[in-house]
Amino acid sequence: MEINVTFRHMTGTDVIRRGVEERVAALQQHLPRTGTSAEVTLSTEGGEFIAEVALAAGDSRYYATERNHDMYQSIDRVVSTLESKITSGTKTTRTVGRINVPGLG
Repeated sequence: MEINVTFRHMTGTDVIRRGVEERVAALQQHLPRTGTSAEVTLSTEGGEFIAEVALAAGDSRYYATERNHDMYQSIDRVVSTLESKITSGTKTTRTVGRINVPGLG
């Protein structure tokens, strides 16, 4: 799985980057082995830490975001939210006109 971690409005460390990569990589067990990538954005806003993850696995797209005053809790919660979406089969869809197009989001 290809995982890109971006820090916005904060200084990132290798420890945080590795921790995020490990937690997101653990989702691989629920996804296809090839063609899977994740974009992780960690940022701060108004004293809160925001963790956003956009995951693409083949034709499936998953997205989750969490806010918390503790960065590690926001990371754990966003991964838990994604795991719930993946195991329940909930994909991100976007309505384009009157047609639901799976995978756009």
